[in-house]
Amino acid sequence: MNDLERRLLNQIYAKVSGREKRYLPVDVLATESGLCPEEFSKVLAFLNEEDYVEVKPFRMLRITHKGILTCEECEVPEKREIRNRVMEKIKELSQGDTEAFVIIDALAGELNLMRYELFDILNYLQGEGLVKIHSRISVSICEKALG
Repeated sequence: MNDLERRLLNQIYAKVSGREKRYLPVDVLATESGLCPEEFSKVLAFLNEEDYVEVKPFRMLRITHKGILTCEECEVPEKREIRNRVMEKIKELSQGDTEAFVIIDALAGELNLMRYELFDILNYLQGEGLVKIHSRISVSICEKALG
């Protein structure tokens, strides 16, 4: 990845606040990027082909798990800490049982997090293969998190 590609990816990451499920209009990004249209299209195509971003119909895009990991290479300590807290609470509430379901609203209450904040973290952890989200109501721990 060259500097221009990394700069655009970091710009996308900042625009969506590091949230995987938040969408951004391609046209807005094109205007704000400061790149000429041909250059922007080339860089965006690379990021899409390499799975750093996903361009959806109607010219909307989102950053992928791979894109988030790339932007957080140095790992933001606050994010690592809260992700660890969430994992520990899921382990505690499920008693380490992969068949036990933890209600997401109860988990948010236990951790004093807003539901959308918790979902950002859970989506990240699911991308890492540590948890499984079940129909936006509950979550369970995966074997990978226990081993």
